[in-house]
Amino acid sequence: MAPQKQSPVEMRKSLVLVEELVRSGIEFVPVPVLDADHRVKLLEEFDASLNELLKRTLA
Repeated sequence: MAPQKQSPVEMRKSLVLVEELVRSGIEFVPVPVLDADHRVKLLEEFDASLNELLKRTLA
């Protein structure tokens, strides 16, 4: 099964997010999305990582 292409709108949202991470100096690893369920899991991990960074910053 071939990977599904991201819509132009979703691609732009992803690029804006990457640009913000770069501006903030936050290291990140680009990970290809396999399917919709995988995307949800990756977004949950992303959110958890940002929350952890915030916690460490405020500590």
